[in-house]
Amino acid sequence: MNWASLLFVLALVESSGNPHVRDGDGGLAKGMYQIHKSYLTDVNYIFGNNYTHEQMKDRRTAELVVVKYLHYWGYRYEFNTGLKPTIEDYCRMHNGGCHFYKKRHKTDNYWNKCKNIIAKYNVKF
Repeated sequence: MNWASLLFVLALVESSGNPHVRDGDGGLAKGMYQIHKSYLTDVNYIFGNNYTHEQMKDRRTAELVVVKYLHYWGYRYEFNTGLKPTIEDYCRMHNGGCHFYKKRHKTDNYWNKCKNIIAKYNVKF
């Protein structure tokens, strides 16, 4: 997995790549990756970290959290479905949570935004 390319796409979709973006979803999502507390809680619990929601405003810290989340839940996705996660799956997972595949249609708009960024910038994975 080319995490740098995926992070590029997610950042552009979530915040147009702006590291100083305002909190989204009525203050519930923080930083350029628009990370919610439940996302962060998963990472802290699974990996024994103590990241704070406020730290998600720091790009590098947020990137570590995103990669940890997607790496872990990508592994669980493969274990549960027998399918290797694709770029599409990782994008949908970031937006729809670890069980996105049970409600895949709810992440269609998000995936379309990701596809547009991938095409516009000719992102390679």
